[in-house]
Amino acid sequence: VQSQWSKLNQSGKYGEPISEQEQQTFAKLLMDYERKSLAVTLRRAVVTSQVLSIAACNISTKIELMAQGHIANAEELVKKWEKCGYLISFEGLLSVQGKELGMVEDTVAAMSILQTFSMQIQPSENEIGI
Repeated sequence: VQSQWSKLNQSGKYGEPISEQEQQTFAKLLMDYERKSLAVTLRRAVVTSQVLSIAACNISTKIELMAQGHIANAEELVKKWEKCGYLISFEGLLSVQGKELGMVEDTVAAMSILQTFSMQIQPSENEIGI
Protein backbone atom coordinates (compact mmCIF):
# COMPACT_ATOMS: atom_id res chain seq x y z
CA VAL A 1 0.00 0.00 0.00
CA GLN A 2 2.80 2.41 0.91
CA SER A 3 4.61 1.97 -2.42
CA GLN A 4 1.36 2.43 -4.35
CA TRP A 5 0.59 5.58 -2.35
CA SER A 6 4.10 6.89 -3.06
CA LYS A 7 3.57 6.39 -6.79
CA LEU A 8 0.22 8.16 -6.58
CA ASN A 9 1.71 11.01 -4.57
CA GLN A 10 4.60 11.46 -7.05
CA SER A 11 2.17 12.11 -9.88
CA GLY A 12 1.87 15.79 -8.96
CA LYS A 13 2.43 18.39 -6.32
CA TYR A 14 0.13 18.85 -3.39
CA GLY A 15 -2.95 20.82 -4.30
CA GLU A 16 -2.91 19.83 -7.98
CA PRO A 17 -5.95 17.92 -9.21
CA ILE A 18 -5.50 14.20 -9.79
CA SER A 19 -7.07 12.15 -12.52
CA GLU A 20 -10.19 10.01 -12.17
CA GLN A 21 -8.05 6.86 -12.33
CA GLU A 22 -5.78 8.15 -9.55
CA GLN A 23 -8.84 8.97 -7.45
CA GLN A 24 -10.14 5.44 -7.93
CA THR A 25 -6.74 3.99 -7.05
CA PHE A 26 -6.60 6.10 -3.92
CA ALA A 27 -10.15 5.08 -2.94
CA LYS A 28 -9.27 1.37 -3.38
CA LEU A 29 -6.11 1.78 -1.29
CA LEU A 30 -8.03 3.59 1.41
CA MET A 31 -10.77 0.92 1.52
CA ASP A 32 -8.15 -1.85 1.68
CA TYR A 33 -6.46 -0.06 4.57
CA GLU A 34 -9.78 0.40 6.39
CA ARG A 35 -10.69 -3.30 5.97
CA LYS A 36 -7.35 -4.43 7.36
CA SER A 37 -7.52 -1.91 10.19
CA LEU A 38 -11.02 -3.08 11.15
CA ALA A 39 -9.93 -6.74 11.15
CA VAL A 40 -7.01 -5.95 13.47
CA THR A 41 -9.21 -3.84 15.75
CA LEU A 42 -11.85 -6.57 16.04
CA ARG A 43 -9.23 -9.23 16.75
CA ARG A 44 -7.64 -7.02 19.40
CA ALA A 45 -11.05 -6.44 21.04
CA VAL A 46 -11.72 -10.18 21.21
CA VAL A 47 -8.26 -10.90 22.63
CA THR A 48 -8.65 -8.10 25.20
CA SER A 49 -12.02 -9.39 26.45
CA GLN A 50 -10.68 -12.93 26.72
CA VAL A 51 -7.51 -12.01 28.59
CA LEU A 52 -9.39 -9.73 30.99
CA SER A 53 -11.84 -12.54 31.74
CA ILE A 54 -8.97 -14.93 32.38
CA ALA A 55 -7.20 -12.47 34.68
CA ALA A 56 -10.34 -11.59 36.67
CA CYS A 57 -11.27 -15.25 37.12
CA ASN A 58 -7.70 -16.14 38.11
CA ILE A 59 -7.49 -13.38 40.71
CA SER A 60 -10.95 -14.06 42.18
CA THR A 61 -10.18 -17.78 42.46
CA LYS A 62 -6.90 -17.03 44.22
CA ILE A 63 -8.69 -14.69 46.67
CA GLU A 64 -11.37 -17.30 47.34
CA LEU A 65 -8.68 -19.91 48.08
CA MET A 66 -7.00 -17.46 50.44
CA ALA A 67 -10.30 -16.77 52.23
CA GLN A 68 -10.84 -20.49 52.70
CA GLY A 69 -7.36 -20.88 54.20
CA HIS A 70 -5.96 -23.04 51.40
CA ILE A 71 -3.03 -20.69 50.71
CA ALA A 72 -0.40 -20.18 53.38
CA ASN A 73 1.02 -16.71 54.05
CA ALA A 74 -1.91 -15.01 52.30
CA GLU A 75 -1.20 -11.59 53.81
CA GLU A 76 2.43 -11.73 52.69
CA LEU A 77 1.31 -12.71 49.20
CA VAL A 78 -1.12 -9.78 49.00
CA LYS A 79 1.68 -7.39 50.02
CA LYS A 80 3.80 -8.80 47.18
CA TRP A 81 0.93 -8.17 44.76
CA GLU A 82 0.73 -4.57 45.93
CA LYS A 83 4.46 -4.10 45.49
CA CYS A 84 5.20 -6.10 42.32
CA GLY A 85 1.88 -6.82 40.66
CA TYR A 86 -0.03 -10.03 40.13
CA LEU A 87 1.69 -12.76 38.14
CA ILE A 88 -0.43 -14.68 35.66
CA SER A 89 1.05 -17.59 33.77
CA PHE A 90 -0.34 -19.18 30.64
CA GLU A 91 0.14 -22.69 29.37
CA GLY A 92 -0.72 -24.08 26.01
CA LEU A 93 -0.05 -26.97 23.69
CA LEU A 94 0.50 -24.88 20.58
CA SER A 95 3.17 -25.14 17.94
CA VAL A 96 4.43 -22.32 15.76
CA GLN A 97 3.13 -23.94 12.58
CA GLY A 98 0.23 -22.64 10.53
CA LYS A 99 -2.75 -21.09 12.32
CA GLU A 100 -1.36 -21.98 15.74
CA LEU A 101 1.33 -19.35 15.22
CA GLY A 102 -1.45 -16.76 15.12
CA MET A 103 -2.73 -18.05 18.46
CA VAL A 104 0.74 -17.70 19.99
CA GLU A 105 0.97 -14.18 18.58
CA ASP A 106 -2.47 -13.37 20.02
CA THR A 107 -1.28 -14.58 23.44
CA VAL A 108 1.78 -12.34 23.27
CA ALA A 109 -0.44 -9.39 22.27
CA ALA A 110 -2.83 -10.25 25.12
CA MET A 111 0.00 -10.07 27.64
CA SER A 112 0.96 -6.67 26.30
CA ILE A 113 -2.65 -5.49 26.49
CA LEU A 114 -3.08 -6.85 30.01
CA GLN A 115 -0.14 -4.75 31.23
CA THR A 116 -2.16 -1.62 30.48
CA PHE A 117 -4.93 -2.56 32.94
CA SER A 118 -5.08 -2.43 36.70
CA MET A 119 -7.54 -3.96 39.13
CA GLN A 120 -8.69 -2.59 42.44
CA ILE A 121 -9.81 -5.08 45.05
CA GLN A 122 -12.17 -3.87 47.77
CA PRO A 123 -13.88 -5.71 50.61
CA SER A 124 -17.46 -6.71 49.94
CA GLU A 125 -20.25 -5.10 51.91
CA ASN A 126 -22.58 -8.11 51.78
CA GLU A 127 -22.34 -11.70 52.95
CA ILE A 128 -22.09 -13.42 49.57
CA GLY A 129 -19.06 -11.42 48.49
CA ILE A 130 -20.43 -9.87 45.32
